[in-house]
Amino acid sequence: MRVLLEDADIEWKVRPAETEMFIKLWETGEPIQNIAEALKRSDLEIALLAIDQSLAGSIQTRKSGIFGG
Repeated sequence: MRVLLEDADIEWKVRPAETEMFIKLWETGEPIQNIAEALKRSDLEIALLAIDQSLAGSIQTRKSGIFGG
């Protein structure tokens, strides 16, 4: 059996300002890597934030997909 993300170094808490910036950048189609760089987070953390915000209904699927560009 495997525990998902067991070895990942993830900062699970996200400040409201980070979430707002993420949503703005997401809506402009910015690539995940650029969003991660802007928020000083890992690509993995931003991908997880995208999943979280999608489940919360705060972001929509975009033409360029999760990776943007």
